[in-house]
Amino acid sequence: MITEAVHFTAPDGRDLVVMTRELYEELSTLASTATSKRLKAVADAIPNAVIGMIERGDAPLAAWRKFRGITQTELAKLSGVHRVTIVRMEAAGFGAGQRQTRQQLAHALGVAVSAI
Repeated sequence: MITEAVHFTAPDGRDLVVMTRELYEELSTLASTATSKRLKAVADAIPNAVIGMIERGDAPLAAWRKFRGITQTELAKLSGVHRVTIVRMEAAGFGAGQRQTRQQLAHALGVAVSAI
């Protein structure tokens, strides 16, 4: 129960909390379980083939495009983004390009914007 914690201000002005070991262990377990679930969800969301391509040097955008089995020209048609822009973004790597362009490409690939 959270009411078991005692709050106080240290001499240097930091807000500190003292709690029972039982509460600390319970909170630690909950935090590690939540972190494990988040990491597993991320790992499950990115196929091993995509991870492998990225590890071998492909930009995430290129890896997802290849994983989907489409060419840069096909991605350009699907997304409404010029093929030359796609070429440049793939050469630049993760996070390249303007936000709207990345959104269009991510939507066409069926991935989160943060994935490319």
